[in-house]
Formats: sequence, structure tokens, C-alpha cells
Amino acid sequence: MKPGKGGIRLPDLTPEQKAAGLEKARRRRTLFRQVAAGEHDLQEVWGEALANPHSEWAAVPVKTYLRALPFVGEGKAAAWMVHAGIHPRTRLGQLSAAQAQTLAPRVEQALTRRHPTPATTRAAENTEGEQE
Repeated sequence: MKPGKGGIRLPDLTPEQKAAGLEKARRRRTLFRQVAAGEHDLQEVWGEALANPHSEWAAVPVKTYLRALPFVGEGKAAAWMVHAGIHPRTRLGQLSAAQAQTLAPRVEQALTRRHPTPATTRAAENTEGEQE
């Protein structure tokens, strides 16, 4: 056994246990990167994580998920989490029903927002010019 924090001795791991732990960490890291990069349908991620607390998606931190939403940055994600009473290290699968219910309208609103495209921006400018 090896000494751990506070004098607690950690058990020695077999090479198979070490390999399994490293593989699990690699999968989780890849998953977090994919969520942050927007490579997955965030509505499906939300539903799957809340429906199945043992899914891969349930391990995604709430903060990582919220920051992956369109137009949600560090400040807005933190404010939403404080409003819902969510600890900064909470994962999607750990949300209580009340916390999920508090976040749900904001998540859905964020998912319906889209970045303006040049065509829609020009159309909006043309209609504003015609109204003047």
C-alpha cells in the first residue's frame, strides 16, 4: 500500500486495474471534449443523463454541459448553477429533480438560440432601413 492524503494508505492496483482506470479516464476526457466542442446533440445528452444516471453522459459535469450551450459562458453557467443550488463539481447524473427542473427552461431556451447568419443579419438590416 502507498501513503495517500492524510495518512490513509491506498491499495496497490494490479496492472489490469490500472489499465482499466486509464481507459475509463481517456473515454471520459474524450466525451467531455466532444460535448464542449458541440459534436453531440445537447438535447439528447441532457435527456439521457437525467434519465439514466449510469450512462456515460451522466458523468459530464454540469458546468461543462452548460458552457457547451450556445451563448452560455463561464458567468452565465455559474449564475444558473447558483440559482439552482448546484455545487460547481456536480455532474449531470447527480442533479436532483428540483435542480433539473430549475435548469430545464434555461437549457431549452439556450438550445433554441442560434448564431445569426450573414443572410439573416442582412435581412434584418434591410427591414430596419425600410421602416425608417
